[in-house]
Amino acid sequence: MAVTDEEGRLIAALLTRRRPPGYATTPIDVPPVVPHPVVELHVRASELAVLRLRDHPAWVPMLTDLQEQLGVWRPPEPRTPDDAQRRVPPAALARWIQMRDRTCVFPPCRASALTADIDHTVAVVHDGPTAGPNLAAACRHDHRVKHEGGWHLAQPEAGTFVWTSPTGHSYERSPRPVIPDVPDPAPGRYRSSTAPEGLASDEPIWTDDPYPTDAPTSRPPPAGPPPGGPPPRAARLPDEPPF
Repeated sequence: MAVTDEEGRLIAALLTRRRPPGYATTPIDVPPVVPHPVVELHVRASELAVLRLRDHPAWVPMLTDLQEQLGVWRPPEPRTPDDAQRRVPPAALARWIQMRDRTCVFPPCRASALTADIDHTVAVVHDGPTAGPNLAAACRHDHRVKHEGGWHLAQPEAGTFVWTSPTGHSYERSPRPVIPDVPDPAPGRYRSSTAPEGLASDEPIWTDDPYPTDAPTSRPPPAGPPPGGPPPRAARLPDEPPF
């Protein structure tokens, strides 16, 4: 569950195993092993807080669990100095980074964060901590660009990334909203009486449909010989070759 603020920016990454009754599950100890379905839900914190449980009785266990988690949730950070020096982040921290960054943080890249590496902006060998403000999702290609291609990566604020090329040009990648704004539908040129005002309808854009749905599906029978029998064959001249 990705919980966001009013502008769609991530503020909590929750995890629940509760589900409404009636959803089938597959035991993991019975072959063949089939993974449980995973669904990522996006909701604003204000919406989750005001959901009335009495209106959603089947969802009470899950909503109650999520609301209780949100009340005590804090971004995962290292608890001890040893945790901060770990090269591999724990699962909760990795999930937070994947949900926060959404994709590889190299500006033109759109590779999913779920398949990307969790990269340290400042390397562990240079005392970079394994913490949210020092981690980023970077696909394997762009991870190598940073380490082997001469690019430099800085994270002035958690979730904001500045890439500097070998030529000295800088490119900033701002935090991405988890819930992007949905644009208003474009007005359609062709409307029907049942379509909402200003929305495009499903009517065809032509007046003479080249493939009408009511066209006959069977072909007409082939034309028979003309009345009076077939036309006479042309006579071959004596010196004309047979073929």
